[in-house]
Amino acid sequence: MTRHIRLIGACRADREQWLADNIAPVFSVRCHQRLRGPYTGVDTLLAAVLPEAVRRWPDLVEQHRFELLYGIPELAAIIGPAPATLASDSPFRERTRFFASDMLRCMSQGIVTFLLAHVERLLAAGEQPPVLVFEDVQDAEPTTQEFMALLLRRCDPAVLRLVVSGEDNVLPAELAEEIAAGTDRVAAPTAQARDRRQARRTRAALAAAYVASHGTSDDPAEIGAYRASSPGVRKRLHDEQAALLADGRWVLKP
Repeated sequence: MTRHIRLIGACRADREQWLADNIAPVFSVRCHQRLRGPYTGVDTLLAAVLPEAVRRWPDLVEQHRFELLYGIPELAAIIGPAPATLASDSPFRERTRFFASDMLRCMSQGIVTFLLAHVERLLAAGEQPPVLVFEDVQDAEPTTQEFMALLLRRCDPAVLRLVVSGEDNVLPAELAEEIAAGTDRVAAPTAQARDRRQARRTRAALAAAYVASHGTSDDPAEIGAYRASSPGVRKRLHDEQAALLADGRWVLKP
């Protein structure tokens, strides 16, 4: 019987190698909160799904427009603005209603509903979606961890298979319970291919990869190359990443 997977490994490269050797195709999103904060990973997934959904099933997007944009307003560049409300259009000092943090859970439920409906339409059209991989689960922001728990609870692995990937760390109770109930635990072996790949990269490339990860890399070679770089090189690399953020290209970056 097909089940979701809890993939454990000390290094991301080891987990990625296991996926490459055992599961294909996959769509992997990195969820480390240091990349973009709340909903990191969910934003990448939606940015990939929504262009097709807008083109093929605009009614489905319209049905869930509010929740899609509530936590990730940058997606308006793909699907257009959120519906106007008195709370959103009135001046801040004149507002009489502010939503509690529990509202985020409601929005996450709506996003899950949208994704599952989108997958059902793909299957009805004879198309099989790839296995969906959530990477760096242990470092995800609480909004993303809660989203993963909800998706695990509601998603039939025969319809859309999920891989929750990361280090073997303690996770929030709800997510840990859903992982225990709905996944098979797999340990990724140390990948010798990682060492061969590192040997082919220059120190400059390794340092650039570390900065591109916004300090989230767990690759010892990348960390070492960054630390060994001169202050001038570090500044240039960080300035290049800052320019990408200023241009607004971060939403689509996995």
